[in-house]
Amino acid sequence: MSAQVGLFLGSIHFLAALGSLNSHAVTDRLGRRRTFTVAQVVLLIGLGISICAPSFRVLMAGRILVGLGVGLGMAIDPLYIAELAPAEHRGKFTSWPEIAINFGILVGFFANWLLAGVDKAVAWRLMIGFGTVLPCLLIVLSLTVMPESPRWLIDRGRVEEATYVLRRTHPTGEDVQALVDGILRDIEEDRLATEVGWRSLLCPGEDVRRMIFVGVGVALAQQINGSESVVAYSPTIFKRAHVATTTSALFAVTMLVGFVKTGCVVIATFFVDSRGRRPLLLLSAAGVTLSLATLALGTALEVGWLSVVAVCAFMAVFSLGLGPVPFMLAAEIFPSNLRAKGVSLAGFVNRCTSGAVALTFLPLSDALGGQAQYFGFFTVLTLISAVLLFAYVPETKQRTLEQLQMGMGRHPKVNENP
Repeated sequence: MSAQVGLFLGSIHFLAALGSLNSHAVTDRLGRRRTFTVAQVVLLIGLGISICAPSFRVLMAGRILVGLGVGLGMAIDPLYIAELAPAEHRGKFTSWPEIAINFGILVGFFANWLLAGVDKAVAWRLMIGFGTVLPCLLIVLSLTVMPESPRWLIDRGRVEEATYVLRRTHPTGEDVQALVDGILRDIEEDRLATEVGWRSLLCPGEDVRRMIFVGVGVALAQQINGSESVVAYSPTIFKRAHVATTTSALFAVTMLVGFVKTGCVVIATFFVDSRGRRPLLLLSAAGVTLSLATLALGTALEVGWLSVVAVCAFMAVFSLGLGPVPFMLAAEIFPSNLRAKGVSLAGFVNRCTSGAVALTFLPLSDALGGQAQYFGFFTVLTLISAVLLFAYVPETKQRTLEQLQMGMGRHPKVNENP
């Protein structure tokens, strides 16, 4: 039974990685808006199968579809928003998916509390059922309200439609024709400079290597700090510190931490366009490093209150930068013809890292000699990633996607000798 639970919970990360890696095939072919619909339909089918599953095999079949839908959604969210939003507000809008994720976690905690007295054989099906509400809403929005990405439209020769979308989504008085001309020029130059395909990413020239290092590197940095383990270990920390000795107290503390985490993401949205992505990312990475070091020390000395402070600080500073910024940067840093594939690759690496951290928590802790050493290990990894972020990640605030390509290297070149 425990092996089945572990497989059910752990598989979602790798299934999402697979969905993210293949998302470009849908987004480039069908467009960004329709991909939202496809992702939610796949997710709903998976949830429906899971709710009605009469056996573990059928449950895992539903889980596969849920994972693929989640991965597809994770890849399309930042891509769509980055291509649609005005440059001066792009960071704020791209942070919304992270807010939605944290809000969804809070709702899940609350639903779990509401169903505490329900028969477990029924409660888990109801929990999954609650997860169908948002996909249904997104399907309606994607079919009725959401416009298509103007960059995808222009790439398909539908310039008039793209112009109309830009006029709707950008402030009155902005030179929309200049935006259209810039996108047209960017797309044409990209077509002349490189072939569209995975070869451009797998056998990159110097410019694309830099983009991959930044775009995929920040996605890796988001999970290389062991955040999955901190979340998994936090209930144990709260119990050992006697902060939560009952189920109701543990729920209250967990909800409090969830509110703090969500609140910090909201705070980040107010500064990501004015202060920039880079300061928030570096502040977050430094704060996470310090929090992990404190957690390792508190665990080693068995000082419960210190560990609790470290966990709360970790959740807060993680949400200020490392939570919302990585996928934002991944969607901004790649040129139009590689953007879908670049975000797909970033999502794949991110989900694989997350899954690896989640699955190796207990065995790696034992191999290193305990959880103090485990969190010390991730302190070192996070410190290294913070140094690399400081050295290589550029600022992208309030610049159009076309201007960013000028800064990163105008013509991504393919290695002639793959």
